[in-house]
Amino acid sequence: MASVSAVQNASGFASLANGGVHMETHVIKSVTDSYGKRSVVKPKSTTVVGKQAAADAIYAMEQVVKYGTGTGARLYDRPVAGKTGTTDSSGAVWFNGFTPQLATAVNMFRDDNKTVEIPGYGVQFGGQFPARIWKAFMTEAMAGKPVEQFPEPSQYGADSWDYRGEGDDVGDGYDQRDNGDWNERWNGDGGDDQQFTSPPASPPDSSTPETPDTPVIPEETDRGDANNDEQQSDQQSNRPARPDSPDPNPTTGPGELEDASTPGDR
Repeated sequence: MASVSAVQNASGFASLANGGVHMETHVIKSVTDSYGKRSVVKPKSTTVVGKQAAADAIYAMEQVVKYGTGTGARLYDRPVAGKTGTTDSSGAVWFNGFTPQLATAVNMFRDDNKTVEIPGYGVQFGGQFPARIWKAFMTEAMAGKPVEQFPEPSQYGADSWDYRGEGDDVGDGYDQRDNGDWNERWNGDGGDDQQFTSPPASPPDSSTPETPDTPVIPEETDRGDANNDEQQSDQQSNRPARPDSPDPNPTTGPGELEDASTPGDR
């Protein structure tokens, strides 16, 4: 059995609706004496959570009622935020919800702590009878009340953002963590971050100019001794290229490039 009462739950959710300010729970609103003098009870107020944090929590719970397990509690004419709850084996089932003006908690349980089961409806969960009871009560309680809106949530997490700290940037698309791991990140067409845990061969270095790839020359099996190979290579690199006339004494072997110019000269 849950140790939190329905009154305590309603009071806690009301703190979010009240911008993060908790009001001391009370059941008497005012007292009027025999002379007609009316005294209004002033409960103690305490700020328990930041105003923006409360707005973000409300926004999350609005999604529960719009699209999640609490759709049975939706009101047709005004915004609702709330949360379903089901203990182990459905020993207690809840729906806690609120509008900008009023918070209500519905709890169903048995004194023997056994599963909450209703003949003809089966085992209950928070999004079933508790949500429907909450909706029936709130429809009457909010009738004729002005329609108010919840505060706007912050934009944290709504758009892609670069979480790298100062000094972590080592090149476009890469960032290094304290543990030395590399993550490759980029923004796709939809703005979603994607990560790869396998590191690249080396981080990009913007200070080093890129050079074209050097062609690979296949090795020959019969090239003579090593000294002769070195001499031929030196002679070839020092001889100017003459594409208009053939070389009567070619020094290049099969598969070698006749143009000995370096990639930087091309």
